[in-house]
Amino acid sequence: MDLLDSAGCPLNTYEQVVCLLRKQEKLGFSYSRAHSRDKLLSLLRQKFHCPRIHSTLISSCEVFSFPFIDMLQDLVDTAWNHLHTITPASCGSNTDDELWNSHWMKETFQLPTYINFNPETEFMLPIILYLDKTGTDVLQRYSLEPLLFTTAALTRESRENRCFWRHLGFIPSSKSTEDSKEALQLYHHCLEVILNGLKLAQRNPPLLRIKTATGTTRNVRARLPIMVILGDQLSQDTLCCRKKANAGGAGRVHRSCMCSYLSSDDHEGKCETVPADLIHQMIRFSTRSIQEMEDIINEDERMKTKTSIKNINSSTMRYFRKQKQMFSIILSKPFTTHPVVSAFHGMEFGAWKSGVYDATFDDFMHSCEEGMIENIGTTLFDGLVSSETDKIESLMIPLLTSTRSSVRSAYPRWRLQKGFSRQTLMTMGERVGSVFSLALALHHRDVAKIFLDGHARQRTKYMSFPESIKPDEREMFYTQHMHTMSPEGCKNTLIHLLRHGFDINLLDGMDPFQINQLIYHTGCIFERTTYPDSYPEIDSIAGMYRDIGDKPPLEQRLLNKVVSALNPKTGQIFRRH
Repeated sequence: MDLLDSAGCPLNTYEQVVCLLRKQEKLGFSYSRAHSRDKLLSLLRQKFHCPRIHSTLISSCEVFSFPFIDMLQDLVDTAWNHLHTITPASCGSNTDDELWNSHWMKETFQLPTYINFNPETEFMLPIILYLDKTGTDVLQRYSLEPLLFTTAALTRESRENRCFWRHLGFIPSSKSTEDSKEALQLYHHCLEVILNGLKLAQRNPPLLRIKTATGTTRNVRARLPIMVILGDQLSQDTLCCRKKANAGGAGRVHRSCMCSYLSSDDHEGKCETVPADLIHQMIRFSTRSIQEMEDIINEDERMKTKTSIKNINSSTMRYFRKQKQMFSIILSKPFTTHPVVSAFHGMEFGAWKSGVYDATFDDFMHSCEEGMIENIGTTLFDGLVSSETDKIESLMIPLLTSTRSSVRSAYPRWRLQKGFSRQTLMTMGERVGSVFSLALALHHRDVAKIFLDGHARQRTKYMSFPESIKPDEREMFYTQHMHTMSPEGCKNTLIHLLRHGFDINLLDGMDPFQINQLIYHTGCIFERTTYPDSYPEIDSIAGMYRDIGDKPPLEQRLLNKVVSALNPKTGQIFRRH
């Protein structure tokens, strides 16, 4: 009894154990021959196949991961009667609101990789990944981020069942590293270990055992493009190595497009896709170490005096370091990206041209229930003073807790306790229930009057602010983030960008704000750069440098566009509608 009590077992556990022992004793069981826990688990592993968890040490952080193919086979064995056979002919053949009827699926089958897809020997299993950080202790000091996966070959209703999701691994907390760039790189190193099984399975499609509707089994090759990655905004930005720039001055306001904060509300604007290959190329340049620079010099046979050239102050090494600094600045302004190699680089994303940047969606729970719904509840209560919120609580609690209904369980769950108006320490379901309870309570005349009076007072306060400046003298909201540069400085910066390996034609796809940020911040590092003194002695270095002569080609049209962006005028920043 003491043992069961100390283990926190229910009071009736003792009777259940005694009854079970008596029943098994009649069947020949003897407790003296009972196995230990380790022995029992060993026997069970011999009888039933169980994927073994792997442990990998990454910078003193232990990363736990599961073998992808074993987990995928286990998922297929569990969900065989719910799997939909996806073929090029079945895409769009009906009006079912399922992922296999999407444009992505049709375009994926048209890619060279899948153009010869054979339904007899291959099985399409588009992968859906999900990440969400969770606390591991009461005070939420140490976090753990599980990575789960399922397949889009399951119906939407089936994917709501937790039995049809499998773990791939757990990303540990990176709080041991204070530097944000190092912490992000550690995060992607850990993620790369977990995704390694999936990456290998994409390159070499594994042989899976699929059970058919008739009860027979057949062996097929699994095709595994990543279709969707779900998570909150913070997790998705982390996966895309995007900087947390969501206020004024952001060169790229969202991970999936190249729209800056200046043109984000342009209803006629066209979203420019993120150039994933270009970003990865710039990341490679900006993360190149001194040793890698020296290796490039050692591999070039035309460089005879390698010792002097590898000197940190030689013109070639200065050029390499300046090139690294330039690409790091361009990644930050305007691409709003950390110079970190993504764990998803080289993985198969089907028809997503920008890879992980296109595949990272916001799931409904974070975007709606913990996003819009949370803001609605907070906005309603924040407009009231403490005496009004106390009055609201005293009216709502007896009004709604005293009501009984046979269909109450079908509606969102609310939490009506003293202090609920602060809208803190609530689950996502309770936040929805909070707005639902407000919708019911607003039918009460006294509750509605308190909200109307409180919000009317707030509107009056904001509309009666005294004007400190005349409207025509007020600065535009973007002025603090814009910089100026002389036409000669713009020309010199463009030429040095071209000499350092940046394709200046990419400026055509940028808006004035992005051009302003790129030219100004790179221009600062080229102030003392001159040709040919600041450049390598030889005319070309493979993949690093090419001498384009004293007068490099520079289009006047492009120069005019840059000069206009660095000398902004109100009429030129925004397009007329």
